[in-house]
Amino acid sequence: MIPTPTQLLSEIEDGELPLADMFANANCESLLDQRDSDASFVATYRDICHQIETLKFILNRDPTEPIRNKSFLVVSNATSQHEIASCVSGDFMLIAWQSHALTDSAIPSCRSAFVDWLYSQYKSGKFPCPPYSNGSQN
Repeated sequence: MIPTPTQLLSEIEDGELPLADMFANANCESLLDQRDSDASFVATYRDICHQIETLKFILNRDPTEPIRNKSFLVVSNATSQHEIASCVSGDFMLIAWQSHALTDSAIPSCRSAFVDWLYSQYKSGKFPCPPYSNGSQN
């Protein structure tokens, strides 16, 4: 289960989510290509992003900024590759929105098995790459 926004930010800052370590020996371009080449993964991701854009409009604010920024900085400092850092930051935007929706009554529910899966992959030290199918990786 995704933690509260405060706990999520703390997990990133304290290294409990091993964002810096997971890219130490990774081919970042290959990881990004895996994600970009899977149409189902991309479609699911875009659908959730669209839902979040609606939430941003409703709230007229983005409560996920500290989490997005911190995840970007951790990965950017570890890899010096801004494209993978942006991708991770985007993932954490989705995770943070779901976290906020679970704890802030002003935000309509946006629970997604896909977002749960993203968080579980990061929590286990893996960059989330396809395949993704109904909350499980094949």
